[in-house]
Amino acid sequence: LEEVRVFMRWDEATGDVIRKVNAKPVGSDEELGGIMEEGIAKFKSLGRPDTPVIIDAEPKVPWKEVIKVMDICKRHKLEKVELAAPMPGAWK
Repeated sequence: LEEVRVFMRWDEATGDVIRKVNAKPVGSDEELGGIMEEGIAKFKSLGRPDTPVIIDAEPKVPWKEVIKVMDICKRHKLEKVELAAPMPGAWK
């Protein structure tokens, strides 16, 4: 992908949110923040300073989990954050 996109899916079986950045599965909040920060830094170095973090959450993901990702962005000084409709086929 030509962006930093955080995919979020609700796992009915475990009651957990599964997150990945682009195609990379992410565990902890710290790991998520680091990967997003690294991705945005890479785009800035390529002359694309306006690249946003895009949060792509399936409808079943609780809003508090989406807000948690937004808070992680804020802690990592990632100011440009957008919400997007779920991308078809992201979990295949």
